[in-house]
Formats: sequence, C-alpha cells, structure tokens
Amino acid sequence: MRIFRKFKFKIRKWWKTINDSPSTIKITKMHNIAFTIFRIALKNPKSELILMPIASKRIIKIDKQDLYIKLEKFSISITNHKYNYMIEIPYDLYEKLVKMFDNKIDNNYYQEENQMLSQLEMGIENVLKTIMKDNG
Repeated sequence: MRIFRKFKFKIRKWWKTINDSPSTIKITKMHNIAFTIFRIALKNPKSELILMPIASKRIIKIDKQDLYIKLEKFSISITNHKYNYMIEIPYDLYEKLVKMFDNKIDNNYYQEENQMLSQLEMGIENVLKTIMKDNG
C-alpha cells in the first residue's frame, strides 16, 4: 500500500509538471468567491452545462443573468455583457471544480437515461397489452 501511495504522488507531481500547473498560487479570498460562484451556478437547475472535451473546457451558462462561467486549464472566467474576470487557479482547486462539473454532467446523463428507459418500458408494456388483447 505504501508503494502505491508513493507512486500515486509521483504521477500527480509529473502530471502537474507536464500541464504547467501554477503550483505556487496560494488560495485567497478571491479564489474562494470564484469557487462559490461556480458551485452555486452548477447547482442552479436553469443553468446549461457545456462540455468541450477536446479543448478541455467546461462552461456553465445561465441565460437569466446572461452569465458564462468557463473553466479551462488552471483558470476560471466569469463573464457577462458588463464584465469579464479571469482568475488563475491552483491545480488542486482546478481538479476539484472539474470533478464537481463532471459529476453534475454524469448525474444529468443518468437522470435522462433513466427517464428514457422508463418511457421505453411503458411503451413496450403497451405493445404487450395490445398483442395479448389481439390474440386472446
């Protein structure tokens, strides 16, 4: 188990180096506010989540407030028609935000999939009732 932990640490350190992670950034009040904005926007049921996997960008769009929150490689941008704030964030915070966004996308996908399967199940039951009624 110790070897695994040591190996995991080395992989993480290598990943940070390869991605030019801003490891010297200290988390400040500004980072905490940006994190809170991201979290609240993510929980908003009216927000639209956009994932661009090739560009490694994640966007939260809230139409009512004309607000876009873009998470990309070690930065978060908060934009609307009046302002644009771009904040460089440390690796750990970036990973936490990515995980939150991806979990939300996965949960939305599973909810849609379950709804689709329940509708399919109801439809196929209707077909069975129709066939049973016609045959006997």
